[in-house]
Amino acid sequence: MKQNLLSGSLLTLFIGGLALSGFYGLKTNASTSATVTTVASENVAALLPATDLPAQLLPVYGGSGGTAFNRDCGTNRVLTGLRFRSGQELDAVGLLCRPVLSDGTLGPETTVGTLTGGGGGTSNAASCPQGKVVVQARIVFGSWVDSVELYCLNWDHATRSFRQGSGTILDVGRHTSPTAGQNEGCESSFQPAHAIRGRSGIFVDAFGLICDEP
Repeated sequence: MKQNLLSGSLLTLFIGGLALSGFYGLKTNASTSATVTTVASENVAALLPATDLPAQLLPVYGGSGGTAFNRDCGTNRVLTGLRFRSGQELDAVGLLCRPVLSDGTLGPETTVGTLTGGGGGTSNAASCPQGKVVVQARIVFGSWVDSVELYCLNWDHATRSFRQGSGTILDVGRHTSPTAGQNEGCESSFQPAHAIRGRSGIFVDAFGLICDEP
């Protein structure tokens, strides 16, 4: 993280997300709380990671079949959605990513890499609104992954981190009960979702996120 990205006399920085102990909730009308501190710009550098943090591999949920896969957005990119095919199950998934530009803002969304999974189902895509990144997934599964629900939060270009606030939910696959499945979220606000991993064959057998600094 480069200190020269920080300018101005005052910055409002969300620091509660540096070590999130819980998840962000899956209802857009759910109340959220955040700790917001106003600090002088010369003091912000102390709040930024001194070195690159190790990537966070979130747990993979699903059935036991399939072959292991990993799809990565690449250097200086963040995960902002998924393209997929689905029917009764999630047939295949692939990445939608945005580059982090030199000023910290997000560039245009593009597909990265190939789909993994089978050839069935109907093609579709789910993307975070402009200025938001994926930070959490809810995986609904049995023998295969039935659906994935992604949760998007705002991206702060000045600190290159995501911020707590109004979130956006993306349905990947058929809609399921909001209380079903397993939730896993990125713990450090400097590490949004960057990649996906799991197992796949004729369907997506298992799915999880990888969080890392862009």
